[in-house]
Amino acid sequence: MTTAAAAKTSKDDYFAAVNHIAIIVRHDIYPERTLNRLNLTLTSELVYRVLRVCHTTCPSKSLRFFTWARSQPQYSPTSLEFEQLI
Repeated sequence: MTTAAAAKTSKDDYFAAVNHIAIIVRHDIYPERTLNRLNLTLTSELVYRVLRVCHTTCPSKSLRFFTWARSQPQYSPTSLEFEQLI
């Protein structure tokens, strides 16, 4: 596999993961429990992208996801995520 193909696959996998998390946030009754089971490594970019996907269809669930993310010890929000929520 070439370097360009590997980068494309990696990028596709990343956005598939973002979409998977967004589906959990939008449709799961207990998203916190499901997200905890995934053992995610949260980054501000990942949280931002999930918020961006979810904010138009279900803003209350976006806030719930952000609250869950803030409770994780490895995550510290940036102004970008707060702006996305607003």
